[in-house]
Amino acid sequence: MVIFIAASETIQNYSNFGSSVCGLDATFTITQYSFALFAIMGRHRGGAIPLAYFLTSSKSMNAVKRGLEMFRDEIGGPPPQAFCIDKDIAELKAIRQVFPEATIILCHFHFMMIVYSELRALRHALSAEQIKQCTRTIRLLCSSTTIPLFKERLTLLQQQSPSFFQYFMENFLNDYWID
Repeated sequence: MVIFIAASETIQNYSNFGSSVCGLDATFTITQYSFALFAIMGRHRGGAIPLAYFLTSSKSMNAVKRGLEMFRDEIGGPPPQAFCIDKDIAELKAIRQVFPEATIILCHFHFMMIVYSELRALRHALSAEQIKQCTRTIRLLCSSTTIPLFKERLTLLQQQSPSFFQYFMENFLNDYWID
């Protein structure tokens, strides 16, 4: 089940708010019936504006796809050029099917939260100082403006923690996030 919710005046002004980059995020188990609420966000005057919501009885790729199809049908105009999402594979796959030309951007906040949590995992055996060093390297990696600089910082990360580097390669430098 998918229920689509949008204000007609917001959808009519979609080209002013969301034609460049949209955000997609979900809150799961918002009721005793375990529904998921998805928000499609646009941008307005330096902040976010909700373009639409959809409520689903499942967080599966097919449910997300249906909600995005409803959004696409409502906007009727050019699709968003990009979507910013957290690391939800169902969302990623659904966006790729409904908006195949859109670039998918991994939310930096969610990315850094995942990275920091993983760096603290006991399996990497990193001290507090080593965690700080790796975090700094990841931030530098994210701000790289050239391929050689990116590779240099990736090599530094590998030197700082081979086990975290392996995790990073498997979870972020793969076909889901890098084309």
